[in-house]
Amino acid sequence: MEEYHQPQPPDSANSIEKAIQKIRFEKVEHLYIFKNGKQKRHFIGSEKEVVVESKYLIDIKDATIVHNHPQGTSFSFEDFLAVVKNNAKKLILVTSTSTYT
Repeated sequence: MEEYHQPQPPDSANSIEKAIQKIRFEKVEHLYIFKNGKQKRHFIGSEKEVVVESKYLIDIKDATIVHNHPQGTSFSFEDFLAVVKNNAKKLILVTSTSTYT
């Protein structure tokens, strides 16, 4: 059974730029969902993944996702699948050295 990561209360990342700065050097994966420039959801995962329960995926439609990969890798297949399947507007992926859009 997959372990789902539950949404966190809103935090100080009240803009996309702040979310990018906040998670750049984190040791676990984070995923923020922004709509109209405002934080809608924030999930904290493990060192290698963040799994969002299906009931929260509706929030991804037309949203900008800000997500990090502590391991330093680029986009994963799962990242692309989540964006396409759920009609996200944009995915911003953050590593300690790069930002991909």
